[in-house]
Order: sequence, then C-alpha cells, then structure tokens
Amino acid sequence: MSNEKRPLAHPPISRWKVAGAGLLAGALAGVVMTTVMLLLAWMFGVATPLAIFGDRLSVFIPADEFLALMGRLGGYNRMKQLGVGSVVLGQIVVGGLGGVAYGLVAPRMSRKTRRLLSLAGFILLPLVAVALVLWPVLGTSYSGYPIRSATAITLIGLLVSFLAFERTLVLSFAGLTKDVSPNNPANG
Repeated sequence: MSNEKRPLAHPPISRWKVAGAGLLAGALAGVVMTTVMLLLAWMFGVATPLAIFGDRLSVFIPADEFLALMGRLGGYNRMKQLGVGSVVLGQIVVGGLGGVAYGLVAPRMSRKTRRLLSLAGFILLPLVAVALVLWPVLGTSYSGYPIRSATAITLIGLLVSFLAFERTLVLSFAGLTKDVSPNNPANG
C-alpha cells in the first residue's frame, strides 16, 4: 500500500448550478449569435431574422390594424425598432432556455452523443425551422442580389450564426462546469 495521499473527490455539481451554467452559457451564445447576425448584415448586407421576422409576420395583420398599430407606436421606424428589439431579446431568452436544456441533458451523455445533440439541436433543427418559417422573405437582399442568390446568402448567414451559437454554448458550458478545484488531478 502506498503512502501517497489520494486527492479528495470533488463533489458533483448540483442540478441547479448546472441549470444556471446552462442558462448563462445559452444567453451568452444568444448574444454571440445576435452579434454575428449584426456583423453579417453590416458587412455583407445579409438579411437576418432580426430584420425579416417582422416582415414575415406583418402579412398576417390586416391592413387597418397594421396602420393603427403603426400610429400607436409612433410610425413605421419605431414599429420596426420594436420588432427588431423583440427578436434580439427573444433570441437571447430562447438561447438561455436551450442552454438550460443542454446543461441538464448533455452531462449524462457520451461525448459522441453530446456532439450529435448539439449539432442537430442547435444548428440543423434551427436552420430548417427558420428556413421553413421565413421562406417567403429569405430572398430579401440589402445589397441588390437576385432572389435565389439572396436566399442562398441568407441561409449561409443563418448557418454561420447557428454555428457560432452552438460552439459558444458548448464551449462556455464546458468552461463553466469544469472542475477547477486544486484537488482535481486533471489540473496538474
């Protein structure tokens, strides 16, 4: 028997702390995704859900109600700002909720299953869902591209944005839940 002292095991993180880490990681990922969308719109004129989501929903509001709403909000620009702000806030909230779900489920999975979950759940599924919901307005271009080209550019922009979300969520969650105690042999 060796006289070496074995390091004490670090107690497992509680579900509340894991959920909190997921919420924080998901909200951060939502902010990063929104920043990527804003950069794509600013640098390349890519239409993002921030701007076109309201365009898609506005067709479901009767004209007289739309005009009345526009008057109550102080004009079209104010209405558009409210819509964009709501989408930004919604992306961050949904990102946080997705982070909680990831945080509660992912630690119990194998590395390969976790990778498949994050790729399917945070890149592929949102890409397909947003493409289906926003299809009629995906051809919007702020740089004068033809509709088919603009649709492809918008889908590529969405893919890049969702990839930024997924990577930020996974890496920040791993960083927030990493055992950094001095007793962890992995910390040398």
